[in-house]
Amino acid sequence: MYSSFRMSEALAGAIVEAAKEVIGHDVNFINPDGKIIASTDKQRIGTFHQAGMQVHGEGRPIEVTASEAYLGSRQGINYPVIIDGQRIGVIGISGDPDECRSLGFLLTKITEVLIKEQMLARETQSQDELRSAVTRLLVFGEAAEETHGWRGRLSQLGVDMEEGAFVLVVEDRRPGRERSGSAYSMHDVVQQWHLKLYTYLFPNQYIAIAGQSRYKAIVQDISAHPAHGPDKLTVGIGSIAAWEQLSLSYRHARLALQYAVSIGERICEYESLELGLLLAGLDPGVKRDFAGKQLGGLTSEERMLLRTYFLHNLSLKETAAALYMHKNTLQYRLDKIAEKTGLDPRQFRDSVSMYLALLVQDEDV
Repeated sequence: MYSSFRMSEALAGAIVEAAKEVIGHDVNFINPDGKIIASTDKQRIGTFHQAGMQVHGEGRPIEVTASEAYLGSRQGINYPVIIDGQRIGVIGISGDPDECRSLGFLLTKITEVLIKEQMLARETQSQDELRSAVTRLLVFGEAAEETHGWRGRLSQLGVDMEEGAFVLVVEDRRPGRERSGSAYSMHDVVQQWHLKLYTYLFPNQYIAIAGQSRYKAIVQDISAHPAHGPDKLTVGIGSIAAWEQLSLSYRHARLALQYAVSIGERICEYESLELGLLLAGLDPGVKRDFAGKQLGGLTSEERMLLRTYFLHNLSLKETAAALYMHKNTLQYRLDKIAEKTGLDPRQFRDSVSMYLALLVQDEDV
């Protein structure tokens, strides 16, 4: 079974993201040939990692210190991923080796458990296992090769393939102790949407697939019935795609989930993301620096005035009415904002900069 296993970029990406949440360091997954196929540092994806290739060849961990030179490698520790004696790839932690060393066992176990789940998904027995297996094959991009007979499995599950489909990623953001003592489970929540394809990804995260015709109904159901889960249940909804291209919808769903979490919303649709999608991909430090540069000298009252001004499409009359303020007073306060920041919110280019700064600042609140 393991000799034919191919690590997909989607599965590797899910592993490194999960690992970073647990250990707090950037994580890479490296193929046997030394290519980084997934990383929490997106700039490193697709680059060569000499230490990783050597780890796979030798089957032992390698620590990279600041004084050592491995092409394409950074300071950190790299571990072989070995399942039943077979080397599958390499997982690496970036950082001071002394800090990362104690995390190695935890990291490799997270990786091996997720890969074993994917391997076992190919050898399905029960209906539950079949549903989970097909869901994983579709969202992790293996269905495109038509190597596992997934169309026959969908037919066996009674799934209609005549229309497109989309992926949902559902995350429970409560602490583990709070989740374990709850009267409801993620499985219960997903079942309430009457879906035929779903599986857990991590203990607090489920992925599910629904047909295109169910899109509006599911969105309305999630939005209108918060009783499906508490406020800390968050859903990202991906784009509609052909069944063999659902790995793209899965990536979109994860982006939507990330954005929903950043702004404190319970649900976010990828198709509704415009400017927010662009901002969600920026480094948090870059966003903080940008907001500070544009708005650093303003008081909270002045920032609230700007939000109201932009909310009313730069209309002095409507903004003054909303703030119960005379129009001349509003003009005076906008002049003061321009003096403090060097940006005039009544000018198009300056107003765009200030509007973006407020958006990224609100995400960090």
